[in-house]
Amino acid sequence: MTDDWDKISLPTLITARQMIYLILGLEIVIQIIFITLASLSNMDTFSIDWWILQFNGLVVATNIGAVVLAILAQKTANDIGATQARVLTPDFYRTVAALTDVKVSFDSAAEADGRDSKDDLIELGPVLYDYLRAFSLQRSIEPIQAPDPSDLGVPEAPPEPAGGWTEDDLFSDAD
Repeated sequence: MTDDWDKISLPTLITARQMIYLILGLEIVIQIIFITLASLSNMDTFSIDWWILQFNGLVVATNIGAVVLAILAQKTANDIGATQARVLTPDFYRTVAALTDVKVSFDSAAEADGRDSKDDLIELGPVLYDYLRAFSLQRSIEPIQAPDPSDLGVPEAPPEPAGGWTEDDLFSDAD
């Protein structure tokens, strides 16, 4: 889950420099192909036909680059959308809404007392942390088992009389 939060806050995007290198790389490769085509077609170098063919090569390279960049942009958008769908669940939004309600209530109570809720939160933070930490530690400790009465030297109770115990049986002085 931490990885997903990192992906949302720092999405992997193609940089402008990477875009320029991609387009220039495509331009070079495609222009080499078009120069070779001109040579194989016995075109005079720098003739009008040669320049038209080279311009067409430039247009083809630019279009292919635009398509590749559009595909990369769509893939990035899909990745971001999938990550957000995993992280930003309805439960997440309900939790944010509940915390917002608590904050609004806290702000209203502080305002009614003529106080600044931010200052109160700064003061309350360490106290709340200590309380939650102590509560967490208390919950994590295994409870100690109570000793048996016989381990404490308490004699076993006599058998219950037929008809049950009466107040005299329970509260009379034992001689």
